[in-house]
Amino acid sequence: MRKRQMNFIKEMIDILERAHESTYKVLSVNSYSSDSLDAITNLLTGCQTTAINIGNLIEESEGEGFITVKYLEDYCELVYSINEELRGITGSINSEKISKKLNKMLLKIENSIKHDIPLRREAVFLPYKASMWDSLESVWEAAEADPDCDAYVIPIPYFDKNPDGSVREEHYEADLFPENVPITHYSEYDFGKHHPDMIFIHNPYDYGNLVTTIHPFFYAENMKKVTDCLVYIPYFATSGSMGADKAWCPVYDHVDYIVIQTENYRQLYSPDIPDEKFLPFGSPKFDKVIRKCQNPPKAPDEWVKRAAGKKVLFYNTSLNCMLQNTPQYLKKMQYVFDTFRRHPDYCLVWRPHPLFESTLKAMRPEYLEVYGALRNSFLNQNEWILDETPCVEDTIAFCDGYIGDMYSSIVALFGVSGKPVLILNDSINRELNEDELKTLYSKQVIETEVSEDVLRYTLINGRKLYELDKESNKYKFYCNVSEYTYPFQYMFSLQVGDEIVVFPYINQEILVVKDKQIIRKIELNKEKEGLSFLDYKIVGKYVFLIPCDYSCAVRFDSETFEITYISGVREFILNDRNNEKKFGANWKIDDTLYFLSGTGDSILKIKADTLEYESVSIKNKQLYVKAQYEKKAERVWLFPEVGTQIAILDINKNVVKYINYSESGAKAYSRDTNQYGERGVYYSFFEDGDNYILAPYWGNKFIKLDKDGKYLGDIETNIKLLAKDVQYNFTPEMCAGYVIQEGNRQIYTSYVEGKRYELINRKLVYQEQYFDNEDESKDENVFCDYRPNLRYVCVEGHENSLETMLQMNIEEKHNRDIQIEKYKTINSSPNGDCGKRVYNKLIN
Repeated sequence: MRKRQMNFIKEMIDILERAHESTYKVLSVNSYSSDSLDAITNLLTGCQTTAINIGNLIEESEGEGFITVKYLEDYCELVYSINEELRGITGSINSEKISKKLNKMLLKIENSIKHDIPLRREAVFLPYKASMWDSLESVWEAAEADPDCDAYVIPIPYFDKNPDGSVREEHYEADLFPENVPITHYSEYDFGKHHPDMIFIHNPYDYGNLVTTIHPFFYAENMKKVTDCLVYIPYFATSGSMGADKAWCPVYDHVDYIVIQTENYRQLYSPDIPDEKFLPFGSPKFDKVIRKCQNPPKAPDEWVKRAAGKKVLFYNTSLNCMLQNTPQYLKKMQYVFDTFRRHPDYCLVWRPHPLFESTLKAMRPEYLEVYGALRNSFLNQNEWILDETPCVEDTIAFCDGYIGDMYSSIVALFGVSGKPVLILNDSINRELNEDELKTLYSKQVIETEVSEDVLRYTLINGRKLYELDKESNKYKFYCNVSEYTYPFQYMFSLQVGDEIVVFPYINQEILVVKDKQIIRKIELNKEKEGLSFLDYKIVGKYVFLIPCDYSCAVRFDSETFEITYISGVREFILNDRNNEKKFGANWKIDDTLYFLSGTGDSILKIKADTLEYESVSIKNKQLYVKAQYEKKAERVWLFPEVGTQIAILDINKNVVKYINYSESGAKAYSRDTNQYGERGVYYSFFEDGDNYILAPYWGNKFIKLDKDGKYLGDIETNIKLLAKDVQYNFTPEMCAGYVIQEGNRQIYTSYVEGKRYELINRKLVYQEQYFDNEDESKDENVFCDYRPNLRYVCVEGHENSLETMLQMNIEEKHNRDIQIEKYKTINSSPNGDCGKRVYNKLIN
């Protein structure tokens, strides 16, 4: 019997109990009229009718001759005999005796209903795409294994949408499901009649998807009307992030439960959704890969032959990474293939994204021939495997580990399986020589604004703190400032007494370091993750963090360590055109901070100590993104993001004049496109007597201007300015460099070369500085946490190239137990039992 039927029967039993109570009360009165006796007999007649209806329901569910029906028949005979007795009575009535007979028989019926009638459940699964069936599969398996549950898999139709929202082609994928899954056609199931106990869905959009829509009959609002419990399980699994578009979807308002991977994932959803809706039990997608790895299915014979006696690595190439920088990505693929050819002890299983080639045709057709040659060279390698099978979990079970892109759902699948994950850096496409390794760290220095008399600490890659020994002029490793290894978490460091304060770039906390360890964290107000800050300024005892994605500017008092939030700054400097965020320039003069508006026509002045502010208008309409103050002339140079027109701002008169160096032939180079184009050519300059030397940011040369901005000629140097002119860069795109002031010294840091040059006697002189890495912890050479949502991985970078990865003993470096424990932050069912946990929760 179904639970809904059982509940209805229990409601009718309650009616009988109340009728018995009413009968007893009336019969207990010493004097009663014929009318009251008629009411009692009518009441008992109603009891007979109710009992008959209960019997019919039970007989329909459990068949004729069922024991409970026999008890109901006995009850009806008892009621009939009592009724006959009451009709002919002339004397007193023994109400106690009648009541006991009725209640005793009703209790017998209740016990039989409770113990003799087996309770059956009905669970319905409504997938619309066969490829997403794995998001429901393990829950269905739990329901299917329950002998008291009838589980129905009912694929539902969906439609492509036209741009105007109308629907066109219909899709119905029932024939694409695994053979072991019994399919019920949606036209053969009467939802109103069946009223299933639970319905599971994996489409969160209903009407809200611009590309496709399921049939409106199956929208969550309608399904909620025909079930006691509606459950949404995401069709995807993630390593810790989720698109903002999924924080709220139409179905969330109607479902009873939403299955999430862990409790931490609750914060990815809208706070307006009640907490009790969330079931933090993992993901059926994880269940599938965990089970497959525990009991690998039989692989194709050819695969087994090619992989015999070798370590097998799954090579993943995804669409997003390829589209970011296609020529670089294809060059990386060539490097991967060339490297594996030198390691015959590995079998490479390459699984390109199913839409890889078609995406190239549509969006990068000029690279299709290069990709075709790469694919052919792979196919000519007889000991490798090209995987185009439909089930990625089968391939994961076959492989020993993962190598490839960072931002792919397959990383999480390997992670929860406990198999090693090796992440590639697309900007590395060859091995480094000794000289390149020497300057490698210099390319990752984040410069700090300091005075000449301050012992300098600098950040490498935004997470390693190095100390400069002035006597040896060496940077020596001091300590790591993060448990995670992803770059540019912090922006700069400042010595305050005997402590070092480290300020954030991406993160939202300020660190206090002493004796080579973090002694305190000063948490900023937590906001959405992103590039929190874009710049900083030191004004007296204050450090100001200039916001990027963070909602406000932050002032840090280096004496008291007090934090002050300054609202309105981000809105003032932001220029958001065509969903591309740009920010107006900022600079400092004495005790005042200056901000150029995103529209370029006004300046915000803020006093560092009192935070008093003033806004003034200037006659300018162009956005300038960088600024440099020229103290001797009391003017500010404002540099554009694109173009060759520089604005010179007289700070006393708030008057702007413009100079243009277009006749110099200077232009910006972009490694994104491997050509010159629209980019910021110059962002800083040297003061050279009465003249100025503009230092390339994206530019192709140094040029000299006179005090009025007239072009005087080029400055010849041996400095390599373009990323294409050097053999190796750590980051995908490397600007040329920037001028900073160190006391009375003017230093140009070449980010391309990883070298520093000082302007001495009108010449740029190389200043030898290098890093002593003897004390450095080699965290790139082991498995470690890269980001909070990318745990226990080995990331290619620094000295840890692909060649190094393949040479190391992966089994010796990798610890499966540690990885499984780490991945509990993204999967609360590491044993692969999410489906069982969800089902058991609902039936209990």
